[in-house]
Amino acid sequence: GINAEYGGRMSEATPIVTVGVEPTKQTSYMNDGAAPPQMGDESYITDETPEKGSCKGQEEVGRSVWACHGCRDIIFALLFYAAVVAVITLLGMYDGDQKYVNIDIDGNNLARYIGIAVGVACAWVLLWIIIIWACARCLIYFGFAVCGSLLVIGAIWSFSVGQWIGGIIFAVLACLLFGYFICIKSRIVLATKMIHICVDVLFKSPLIFAAAFLVVIGMIGWFVLCCAAALRTCGHYAQDDNDSDAWGMFFFFLLVCLWGLEICRNIVHVTSCGVLGQWYFSNHSFATFPCLVKALTVNFGSICLGSLLVAIIETVRAWVYWIKERECPDNCCTKFIFCCIDCCLACMQKCFETLNAYGFVHCAVYGEGFCTAARNAIHFLEAAGLTAVISDDIISKFLFAGSLIGAIFNGLFVASYGKNEGDFSQDEAIAWGIAIAIVSYFFIHMMLHPLQSAVEALLVLFAEEPVILHNQHPDTYNGLIGAWKEVFGEEDGGHACVKHAEGKICDHTGKISGSPDHGNEVAGQV
Repeated sequence: GINAEYGGRMSEATPIVTVGVEPTKQTSYMNDGAAPPQMGDESYITDETPEKGSCKGQEEVGRSVWACHGCRDIIFALLFYAAVVAVITLLGMYDGDQKYVNIDIDGNNLARYIGIAVGVACAWVLLWIIIIWACARCLIYFGFAVCGSLLVIGAIWSFSVGQWIGGIIFAVLACLLFGYFICIKSRIVLATKMIHICVDVLFKSPLIFAAAFLVVIGMIGWFVLCCAAALRTCGHYAQDDNDSDAWGMFFFFLLVCLWGLEICRNIVHVTSCGVLGQWYFSNHSFATFPCLVKALTVNFGSICLGSLLVAIIETVRAWVYWIKERECPDNCCTKFIFCCIDCCLACMQKCFETLNAYGFVHCAVYGEGFCTAARNAIHFLEAAGLTAVISDDIISKFLFAGSLIGAIFNGLFVASYGKNEGDFSQDEAIAWGIAIAIVSYFFIHMMLHPLQSAVEALLVLFAEEPVILHNQHPDTYNGLIGAWKEVFGEEDGGHACVKHAEGKICDHTGKISGSPDHGNEVAGQV
């Protein structure tokens, strides 16, 4: 739970002003067994308007949906624009040189089937979102079942072909997943409640999915542009037998391509966080377009900086793999060393991705620069890291299941339809079916990503500004607090987030109405 920072702050006594009673000595509810008061109960809250949260949160309440905080980290936005210009320039300089790279694409009426695949994928996204809204808890269990089934199938297949080491690894991973599920099963209630809240918010701003679709189209265009430029440039150097320069240009295009794709993904993330923030602070609906514009302008530099860090690590991992395959001897010791290096790099990449996910919440909501937002994200993860990571993992499981099932269905449908129409041969149907399934997986996952972004933003804002949620959306606040209590019970350690939230609301409410005895009792509890 949120214990170290957010819960610990409430351990000091906070004066409470009561109506009709003399001030009494205040004690900390962090150190006694008394349950904190339920702040949604109007029996002791006056009608006077309370303060609405911290100074930073107070500034966001009632702001215009178009209000912004100025451009941040603009130098990294300019650096990305320079990379785009370089890619376009190289694409034009080496026109026709892609012929030196042996690439063949077959298939009649391919554009038609790509359009069909896009339509099926969009329909699947809509269907999956509706299913999530209707029975989120069932889908969470289903997501764990899919992941476990894949591990079991991998173990059975490995044992059947004599790969005992691989089979043992898959079996151990399956057992670990089962044990992990047992440990976090109680938290599914909290994840389900946050999912329902965020789905309701996204349904109020349905254009977020249209924005995600446009960004995905931009990702595809950027990928095609980088591939075309890389083929032409590397083909030019391959013609001159200049392999070192060809590989150098390949890794340059790989870095730029990964950077652009990461930027596109984070644009969707920042837009989704902005939409959730607009609902949280000001109850604005249809805030997608302003949030998308801000993500593409004032927040774009911060997005470029955070995305560049991840893209560099991804490129280094590819470079290490290239060195292992081309320059190093093929023996167990070498493979083990490079496996350890790749594992460390993968951990670094995951850390930066998590830092970006929660740091960009501050960029989207408060307009902070990346460095300031990253520091705030580190403070948040220090206090609530376990809850954040588990919530992300629970949600990612059923998003993965939805993306995988939709991708397999889309690939099989388009391949079989094209073969029946006579446009694909048997080999072409298999090849294009696999290709469409792979692309569909990433497409569907990106289209569902706003939900995970909204949950991350809700967790951060609830941890930092519970008073705002209590004042702006009291029913949502009470439901979320109820889910949190159901998960963690009344224990001091796991219940610190609830105590922090209710204690902060007591601090900002300022006046408690009722009889003197009731006022003294409540003040003593707080």
